[in-house]
Amino acid sequence: MLILTSATDERNVHEAIAVGAHGYLLKENDGASLVAAITRVAAGHSVLDPSLADQVLNLMKRGWEPVPVDRLAVLSTQERRVLAQIAAGLTNKEVGVQLGLSEKTVKNYLANIFAKLNVTRRSQAAAMFARESRPDRA
Repeated sequence: MLILTSATDERNVHEAIAVGAHGYLLKENDGASLVAAITRVAAGHSVLDPSLADQVLNLMKRGWEPVPVDRLAVLSTQERRVLAQIAAGLTNKEVGVQLGLSEKTVKNYLANIFAKLNVTRRSQAAAMFARESRPDRA
């Protein structure tokens, strides 16, 4: 997994590495750097944006181990229900049938979920739900 992002804060870098990312590259890089990073990660190597090297070294020196954060805690109970159905692969219409909601209401819930989780696609929200809902997550 290679993360391509504009996020440079310590928590994002740490979480990406903790969940198994083999690369963390900032969007500011040119196309050639991105291609090189993809190639290196695909070959089994790790890639770190040079601008983050000092930050990661300091992180390692301190031995920072953050308390796991439930990023889904910002969701209401109904939003979690909707997201669980989306993560299970249901369409908006199917979610509506399952939960007794109109398709428009499901779309509204999804818009709220995306905003709260700071994602733009249902696949991102579903992946976050899958990661955060794992029983082995401590």
